[in-house]
Amino acid sequence: MSIRACAPVLLGCLTLASVSAAQVRDYGNRPAPRTWHLGQQPALRIDPDAVLEDRVVGSVSGIHVRPNGDIVVASEAAGALLMFNRQGTYIRTFGRPGPGPGEFDRVPWMLFAYRDTLVAIDNSGKGQVFSTSGEFAKQIPRPLSTSELFPEIVGVFEDGSVIVSAYSPSSATDADSTLVERVVWRQRPRADTLERLLAFPGYYRKRIGGKPVSVRFDPSGVLAVGARALCIGYTSRYDIGCFDDSGKPIARVRRSVPRRPITEADKDYLRRDHLGSNPRASRQRLEEEVRRTRVAEWAPLFGSVRVSTSGELWVSEFDPSTSQRGAGQLLAPSKPVRWDVFSSLGDWLAQVWLPAFFYPWEFGSDYIAGVAFDQDEEYIEIHRLLRTPVRR
Repeated sequence: MSIRACAPVLLGCLTLASVSAAQVRDYGNRPAPRTWHLGQQPALRIDPDAVLEDRVVGSVSGIHVRPNGDIVVASEAAGALLMFNRQGTYIRTFGRPGPGPGEFDRVPWMLFAYRDTLVAIDNSGKGQVFSTSGEFAKQIPRPLSTSELFPEIVGVFEDGSVIVSAYSPSSATDADSTLVERVVWRQRPRADTLERLLAFPGYYRKRIGGKPVSVRFDPSGVLAVGARALCIGYTSRYDIGCFDDSGKPIARVRRSVPRRPITEADKDYLRRDHLGSNPRASRQRLEEEVRRTRVAEWAPLFGSVRVSTSGELWVSEFDPSTSQRGAGQLLAPSKPVRWDVFSSLGDWLAQVWLPAFFYPWEFGSDYIAGVAFDQDEEYIEIHRLLRTPVRR
């Protein structure tokens, strides 16, 4: 696979600075124009243990709702994709654990969809492509590493183009830190060339006493890929730019958000996350690693960024759980989390509060699909999104 440099007509030559002033929506410290709500009860709740006898559906790492209401679930515990109908009845399984085509090396790690196609990425970085009827179509190789670090598939455009993200140290270096850029590439269908789309700040690699250190909750670059749009931002400012799949800048939204200090509760989350993510390691060693972990003084000004199935931009407030990825209960916040919703052109539509112990995997025009946790139990939930204010 070869690499092609950014050309002027491609998305890669555009950055936040290239979005014209006419396309910027600066909302300052204004309150949300309205509040949308979820239905009082989930429209559908699937208890995997109750519907499957010989399969395990734990550790969900992705959910997609088909236009006909069928639900596809990426399950790390099953090592496969599982499909349910709109009533929550199990229909079929896609893929299985294994290293070959149509199989998941270790576990399915991310799930994307376009048209009538599902793309699941496993822990090795390969993509397995299926039709929604369960037929295996092809395997996408793990992205090649050039000078960039940690290349991975992060999304798929509606035309089937694969979006790849990686990290690259920049020349912006001083005595205490080095800027590591986040680089985004596009591979079009039936092409063996990666087109560089854009680069933006990923994080700063800091040094203390000449030695590199990792600082948790430091600002970082975020990226969200939808069917027809790509949005980027850096969490030190609430300033997010979006581009369509042809490379045209379409929106840039800003808000003035008061910063808050990192709390002891945030630090306790880090401790529980580190211990829970390494159950086989020595607890004494893990506790020592937690004690030596450096933590930022101030929290990021926003958390996650998503593009909905209808092209809207969803931006969450910061919660320590938004710094994680993968599957499991530690992804779910312990308190309700506010999300801002913007149109594809940057108009601020509403705010939505999602419940505690719920992690959203997909935002639709009239639903939110995710996983709810009740102590050690994991449930797949589809919530109805009510776009009109609720009368009290």
